[in-house]
Amino acid sequence: MTEVRADHDALRVLGTRWFETFEPSHVVTFLNQVLSDRGLAFGLRLRDDGHELSVYDTAAAEERR
Repeated sequence: MTEVRADHDALRVLGTRWFETFEPSHVVTFLNQVLSDRGLAFGLRLRDDGHELSVYDTAAAEERR
């Protein structure tokens, strides 16, 4: 087996969830729960040919400067 290493500090885990089946809406809900306090919101739209994932910046304009 090949050993994998990263040349940086350990990454901090913000959240973990186990999915028995992959449902895009469950993933988006999880992302919204974990990242809402960081000014991010996620949306999912079913399109004719697949799914569209959107990422929104919910921080106030003055916070983005």
